Amino acid sequence: MRNKLEDIEGDGQQLKSFEFGTYKKLLLWRNPETGKPLDWTERASEIMDHMVAGQDAVPAALEFTIRKLSARPEIQSQLRVELLTVVPNAVADRTYAMIDNLPYLNAVIMESLRLVDTISSYQTRVVPKGGCEISGYHIPAGTIISAQPYLINRQPSIFHNPEVFDPSRWILPSDSYRALAKNMWTYSSGAQSCIGKELSLATNLLLVMKIVLVDIYTAYATTLLNEDRTEPRPWEGADRMSEVQFEAFRVGVEDERVEKRAHTIPLLVPAQGV
Repeated sequence: MRNKLEDIEGDGQQLKSFEFGTYKKLLLWRNPETGKPLDWTERASEIMDHMVAGQDAVPAALEFTIRKLSARPEIQSQLRVELLTVVPNAVADRTYAMIDNLPYLNAVIMESLRLVDTISSYQTRVVPKGGCEISGYHIPAGTIISAQPYLINRQPSIFHNPEVFDPSRWILPSDSYRALAKNMWTYSSGAQSCIGKELSLATNLLLVMKIVLVDIYTAYATTLLNEDRTEPRPWEGADRMSEVQFEAFRVGVEDERVEKRAHTIPLLVPAQGV
């Protein structure tokens, strides 16, 4: 692969017709001071950032959301009531505009993004010239400090009962909603925040999550199974997994279940705090 990309980079005609948009930008980029391109290590780092952000974040957030909704049937029911009120039965008749601004669907997703642990590492920053003061402690300039989205998103002074999955905390007037959202650090902040933050919040992540959740919860009720086991099964290795059972029902007649389908979904989030 590296040899192929080096051939493309060295051939102006091939490079002109090269279709890999993001990677093409990496090939064409030049340091404004030295005129040199990114070396292969830097390119690999950039590619890994895109792969993790684009491939890991969405399924992790969806998996977490389905787990939470399956463990909290009252929240799942409230979401379904909202969806069935506005979403047509026929999938072909649905448009994204119909689901883009649904308050409770948005609240479910925001609460999931607050609690899901997609970035487990600490986010480092360098204290600027003059130093700074944090909680009464002076931090000298040049000191490397770090913060953790997992902890920041669970500040009890900001998020009441922070470990509880409670979408209703996001049902607020616009000004209050924006103020609360500013305290959510899932994507970090500042110059070194997640490079996909705006894309995820504006299109990709929210679009995928909304479409998938609408398709599931207008047609199925989900239940969490095998959540109380203490030991992993042989095929699970070190990670104890749960399963989600999907029960199909006739739209608009939730109590009239017509089919049961059980699908095993690997859910690696610990059982506590559902």
